[in-house]
Amino acid sequence: MRQFSSFYDRRIISIDAWRGIGILLVIMSHIFHFLYGGMTTMQSAENDPVLLFYSIFGNIASIFFVTSGASAWFSVMRQLSEHRSKRYIIKRSAIRSAFLIIFGYVYDFLVYDFRVGIFGTLQLIGTMDIITTLIILRFVSREMRYRYNNPEATSDSINRLMNDRSWIIMLIAIIIVILSPLMRVLVGYPVYNSSVDLMVYCETPITPIGWIQALLTTSFFPIFPWAAYFFIGLWIGVKINPIAKLTLIEQKKELKKMLFLSFFMLISSIISEIIVESILGDVVYLPQNLQSNLAVELMWGIQPTTTSFFFFYAGFSMIFMSIFIYHFDMHPVDKISRSTKILSQLSRDCLTIYVLQFIWVIILRFIKLFDGIDLLYSIPDEGILTLMILGAFVLAMLFVSFHEKHQYRYGIEWMMHKLTI
Repeated sequence: MRQFSSFYDRRIISIDAWRGIGILLVIMSHIFHFLYGGMTTMQSAENDPVLLFYSIFGNIASIFFVTSGASAWFSVMRQLSEHRSKRYIIKRSAIRSAFLIIFGYVYDFLVYDFRVGIFGTLQLIGTMDIITTLIILRFVSREMRYRYNNPEATSDSINRLMNDRSWIIMLIAIIIVILSPLMRVLVGYPVYNSSVDLMVYCETPITPIGWIQALLTTSFFPIFPWAAYFFIGLWIGVKINPIAKLTLIEQKKELKKMLFLSFFMLISSIISEIIVESILGDVVYLPQNLQSNLAVELMWGIQPTTTSFFFFYAGFSMIFMSIFIYHFDMHPVDKISRSTKILSQLSRDCLTIYVLQFIWVIILRFIKLFDGIDLLYSIPDEGILTLMILGAFVLAMLFVSFHEKHQYRYGIEWMMHKLTI
């Protein structure tokens, strides 16, 4: 059995492996997005296996958010095991959050046709970093008091206390999802406009109130419902170490519970999706402004009015995380395979690779800005595909090689580390 004292002193391979796969799927989803332009319906997907693949993996950013939630748990617990103060932990998290939010707004400004106010992937991760840190510290405060008042308490008893209260974290995730439709009614939906750049596809905020609306419901990855994925990740993080301390039979029993919940969520979401689309019929791609909000949400896979999309991707991540936890963390091997090492490397540099994948878009934006030549949408689909492959994979692999020689310098992760030393 793995000992608690060393569990938080290492990288969790299951999280690294799934996040490494996640960044590959994110890049693939962007490639398919340019090839198909988001035109996916159940009927069209049935006749095109490639389109079916895209319709499943076209919204795979949830993997990032689930693994970020799990990583946040282990980051805070590792710092607590090193006897770091709450103030120190919160300060580091606040600096990381501020860096990611500011960097995200600048990056999205360059990528999305020099438009401000888009609340994207980096901004959501940055926002949830500080939120999850504060919640984790609040969550473990009872256990910390228990340890203080009971010096004889073992790590096993403290783990059981945390595990018994893990349902609270899952409940928060479900509440966020349930409240999301109401929040969109109260705060607002994205304002779709066919004259806006195709990569943006909706109006961006121009007022302070608009920025708040973008953060809550109207932008790419708003708090409602995307924050729920972070709490799913937190729940998985809480579960990993207590399971590691169980016997083999108990481990299998607990993982079966996780798998049952995962499959229940995934299958329920598929049934819900079939019912909703059978009522609405196939969603027409254009014009967006003539469709209902529900139809547009179904087409783009954003801000689902029903809980179907959320539970599908949450269940999807939980299934693979359960398998990886059992394989990598419950029964680790002495030697890690080459493929696992590659996934771990991709995981360590995932934010940098995410940024690199759209470097070519930024270059074309500046060409248009200075020369007035719009090459972004005049290049054939095959050209876009080639550019994305070269811009994402080649630059990413060069970056990984550069890291190996220069001790992980100059990437986004390195910058965040420098800022929080």
